[in-house]
Amino acid sequence: MVMFMVQAVITTNMADHILFQQWDEWFPFNPKMNEKVQCLLRNRSFDGLSPSELIKTHYLIQHYDSSLGAPLLMEHLKKPELYQNISQTEFFVTMSLLDLVSEKRAVIEEFLFKNNPEWFEFFKSSLRSSALNNEQMKSLLSYNLEPDEGFVGRYSEGVKLFLILSKERTVPGLFILKDHANRWVRNENGELWSQLALASSKHDLPFYSANGQTPQGIMTIDAVMPEANNQTLFGKNRRLVINFVPHSKDHETLKSFLPFDHQVSDWWKQAVIARDIGRRYFRIHGTGLKCQDEHESYYPFVRTSGCIAQREVEGKFNDQRVLLNQLMKAMDLEPIMENETLIKGVLTVVESNHQDRAISLKDIELLIDSFE
Repeated sequence: MVMFMVQAVITTNMADHILFQQWDEWFPFNPKMNEKVQCLLRNRSFDGLSPSELIKTHYLIQHYDSSLGAPLLMEHLKKPELYQNISQTEFFVTMSLLDLVSEKRAVIEEFLFKNNPEWFEFFKSSLRSSALNNEQMKSLLSYNLEPDEGFVGRYSEGVKLFLILSKERTVPGLFILKDHANRWVRNENGELWSQLALASSKHDLPFYSANGQTPQGIMTIDAVMPEANNQTLFGKNRRLVINFVPHSKDHETLKSFLPFDHQVSDWWKQAVIARDIGRRYFRIHGTGLKCQDEHESYYPFVRTSGCIAQREVEGKFNDQRVLLNQLMKAMDLEPIMENETLIKGVLTVVESNHQDRAISLKDIELLIDSFE
């Protein structure tokens, strides 16, 4: 039987954390990783685990090496001293993992609430975030970023890309775009430029899970990856790099990207939670993989582990190339490969309340026409 010792404050070196640093690789269960995880479990000390590490280790033992057993591991989660003086990051990570320990959820939530009611409510409110109605969407789309000398200023002169989704994430959403001068990008016929995109987890996991849905919220667009590598997964074009807005007191930096009435909303909190629990490597990319089922609601898209997917079908769709070119044009750059590294801007991911169907370009055109 493996014995577990828990301390309220823990300090471990980088090597000790390999199980948790690579959590995205083995959650959800990946049988190809069986031998590697078993080796790590059997050669690691389990002393001094934090609440989130206890939960993760419990999951790994259950799914990869049940021979170790974990009854004492779960018993430690019922010790109130374990939750004292934990950081905000540890708090949110623990909250995000409670789906994995349903039998202990109520007890752990009680300890966490007593530890910090404000953090507890922030996480819970991100789960309650509702899709935006027409008035809320109108307010968001009509807002223009003003130049300043702070963090927002780096992006106010870039593109403003919106991804408008349905609550049903297996239905593609729509990209629409403002240029560097906050003007809506339109096609030659005057119609609003748009492009279909998919933000759907192939694992059907929520935004607060590793490999879960793309979170709603505000993120920055920071050029492209150095090369179009791993083309089987990501397609023939370079991937757009998407980053979270950095942490700031009371989320002031992030709120600077939002109209005042949205600063008290819940939808953008999903990106904050995703950032604070350590989700990373968000990208917009094509794919070399093919959707084989023409009856799927997202055909011919391929679902991802959190990234935003573009259509890429030989001879039919090369949407990542179209998007990259359009973003460069919207920054008054020549659409050539050398200028892809100059792309910057803001990505807003939001769900509309057209819950019975995907929002259409006509819906968006009507909204924009109402305030232009």
